[in-house]
Amino acid sequence: MDVSVLVSWKTKFTPVSWTLDYCPFCDQNEAIRIEQATEVVAVWGIPVSKTDEGKFGRCDFCERQMNVPQEMKNVDLERWNPKDGLSTLAKILGVEESVEIPERNTENSVNSMLAAVKHETSINTIDLTFGLSTGAILGGLIAFPLAALLYVPEFPDTDEGKFNFVFSVGLIGIAVGAILGGVWHAILKRGKLAKAKIGGVLNRYPLDSELVLKLSEKFGGVVQKSVLELRNTIRRK
Repeated sequence: MDVSVLVSWKTKFTPVSWTLDYCPFCDQNEAIRIEQATEVVAVWGIPVSKTDEGKFGRCDFCERQMNVPQEMKNVDLERWNPKDGLSTLAKILGVEESVEIPERNTENSVNSMLAAVKHETSINTIDLTFGLSTGAILGGLIAFPLAALLYVPEFPDTDEGKFNFVFSVGLIGIAVGAILGGVWHAILKRGKLAKAKIGGVLNRYPLDSELVLKLSEKFGGVVQKSVLELRNTIRRK
């Protein structure tokens, strides 16, 4: 059995504060979430160890990760809300005179956000551990008893022969179950994840609805579908 079905390594990012800095992906200054990174090792979904990996920055608009200088001014999470606007964050940080506040509805920033969502919802990026594990368990629960029922004794019949047959069919069931479970999980999670990420940005920032709809067309798939489903919730500029 593939050990990756049993054990998973995942880095958890917990927001701790805000700062204002240049996002190279959006090509403008943005609110940056400072996040505490912790590597979590889990067995069958149950955490067994945690390791501190330091702090990183994440653009609150496109949600891409970046390194942020340790000496950057920052404020506690509860002191600012994205709906308050970047100007308010700049004042709280005391940098309103030295930091340029960007135009929100630029093609670069919206493209960056949509591209990040497309990447985060790709098959290669989505964590399939739950689907793989669930599929493997169900596959094994079905395959082993079924193999025992379908076993046709050979002459001379031996316990070893039956064991080998049941074990082989059971492993095939686990493998097939893991594959089907992973595919099922990916299909369900991609749409939900894309809608959640885009919906979060649309809820936090005022955007040009026509621009977002137009730019989503070139991404297609779950990105465009999510924008179409969320178009009525877009906070217009």
